[in-house]
Amino acid sequence: MKTWRLLLFTPLVFLMTACPTSNRQSLPSVFANKMDFPDLEKRNHKGINFQLSALFKDAYDDYFLLKPDGAYNKEIMDMNVRFCIETFTDLDVAAMEFIEGQGKKPLDLAHENYINRRLKSLEERLLSTRKPLPKKIGFNGYIQVIEGGSSLDDKLSTYMIATVEIDKQFHVFQLIGPKDHMGYFYDDFNAILQSIEK
Repeated sequence: MKTWRLLLFTPLVFLMTACPTSNRQSLPSVFANKMDFPDLEKRNHKGINFQLSALFKDAYDDYFLLKPDGAYNKEIMDMNVRFCIETFTDLDVAAMEFIEGQGKKPLDLAHENYINRRLKSLEERLLSTRKPLPKKIGFNGYIQVIEGGSSLDDKLSTYMIATVEIDKQFHVFQLIGPKDHMGYFYDDFNAILQSIEK
């Protein structure tokens, strides 16, 4: 009986101890790159291309996502930084319009709906002013930042959120991480948005 327990326990020890050490290289490479994400590579999601650091790997949980089906979900595990894209179609926006009422542009509806749902998921929260995306990005959209926390975590997180309209679809880009160091990555988030191509 004890032998079977030992045999089952041994692979778990290797799994639990090997994974974290393989992820500890991220922070030094970000420091070496002057607090910017290094090693940008071309990524694709639902017909759009953009540049994202090779440090971002697949995330296997979806608790940061409001529409997890078909979402692009990556993370830098040792830094607790997540990047995701959720896509809303014109049918999704029509449902929002039915609930929210008419009179708003689809882009406004998509962005406001997402921001409101994100705010409802947080207990403590601060919301920045909504700004239009800079013209150099080449697409219509809005960018906004939320800081907040929940009962699941005692630390505050920063949510950088941009809604980008491309071919009648609304792509919500998010960069999420601990409040203490996310200010360094606002320029990285803008660089990701500026790299978007159809």
